[in-house]
Amino acid sequence: MTTRSASRSTPFQPVPAQRVGPVVVATPPIGGRDVVRTGAALAARFGVEAVFVSVLEYVPPFVGGTNPSLYTPNYDRMLREERRLDVEGMIQEAVGDIRSPLEVRVGDAARELRAAALERHATLLVAGGGRHELPSRLLVGETALRVIARAPCPVLVVHGELPPVIDTVVAAIDLEPSSVEAARAALRLLGDRGTLHLVHVWQPVRELGRPPEDRQRAHSAALADRLERIAGLIETPPGVTVERTVLIGETAEALADFARSVGAQLVAAGRRAHGFLERLLVGRVTTALVRMAPCAVLVTPQPSAARSVEIAWRSQDVVRSERPEEWVAMLDAFGRRNDRRRVLLEVEDSRLGTHVEAVGYLLRGAVYDARDRRAQLMLEGTGDGGAHLVHAIPDVAAMSVVHDEAQRDLALRIAHHDGHTLLSFPPDDAP
Repeated sequence: MTTRSASRSTPFQPVPAQRVGPVVVATPPIGGRDVVRTGAALAARFGVEAVFVSVLEYVPPFVGGTNPSLYTPNYDRMLREERRLDVEGMIQEAVGDIRSPLEVRVGDAARELRAAALERHATLLVAGGGRHELPSRLLVGETALRVIARAPCPVLVVHGELPPVIDTVVAAIDLEPSSVEAARAALRLLGDRGTLHLVHVWQPVRELGRPPEDRQRAHSAALADRLERIAGLIETPPGVTVERTVLIGETAEALADFARSVGAQLVAAGRRAHGFLERLLVGRVTTALVRMAPCAVLVTPQPSAARSVEIAWRSQDVVRSERPEEWVAMLDAFGRRNDRRRVLLEVEDSRLGTHVEAVGYLLRGAVYDARDRRAQLMLEGTGDGGAHLVHAIPDVAAMSVVHDEAQRDLALRIAHHDGHTLLSFPPDDAP
């Protein structure tokens, strides 16, 4: 299912400021001309400096039983100087300019590139992903994947020189905040004119088989409505058209095929990092996309906790979080949005069952203490000298906020070790 709309600019505030640091270009000594040209061109377009960083990964000669006498105090310096000369020659050949800063670092490529991006507050990190032949992409792409997993800024993986004009971009939308940030970052590369495709791919439950056609259409229509809401969060220039498409199939393969069919020059995706292994290994879909996409791939890091909560609240009917780092912002925003609304507070636990804790009170605040893993709901009685009530919820496991299409909160559910607490608002209540 595909729907189209001319772009529109929507008030999504506050919008975080764009990074204004340089473009960091991961520069190999051989075969890096396309990366160099792409990085230099993007830096010129953004009006920032290009910084070329070449990482020297080597095993010292005294490791592994090699004769230590082969190692001299000048060994590192000699290797660095050789690498610098090789890279300077390649940059000169590629762009005819070696005035941009060039750093030669020694160590693990992903770690050193991350450090360079952090130190310089990089706008973008550009890396090579290998040529289009599969064996080359599998080998060279591993370094790019490790860079993506650790980078503090968006990473652009190129499989050749990026075209000077990018007029078609595909943004992979998985309905999570990270994919919204990826679409926004892709717009910066698209410029003032072109087409931004917001594409969501869903897969039927394998055990149940492919659903009937009518259920497929109904589910795709519901997803298209979600994409419409997400499109409203992305500020697009007047010359950019936004198209929304829902596909069925394997995510990476479907996205790669779609990008090929529309002639996209760029595919954008958000990096999700809910657990240690996902942070370490990037993720199955991102890995497959970097290897399979017919064009450059832009991967953006997980947005901040506050930003994630804000995007989720505006794009979903139910905002659920199991990440403690998001709960402070989530409860603070909930309390401010619903200050002085009349509430019904219910608690369900394994010992007492379901019971009403408070009714008719006004909500005056909601906080989360990360040190004690405890949430607190502050309530105030009505009338003169109304009593105050603080309801504490220990051992929080997850939080959910439900709201209607007008983005009016309906309820807050906080799960804890032996049940959950539900704070809801009477139907006739108004914020």
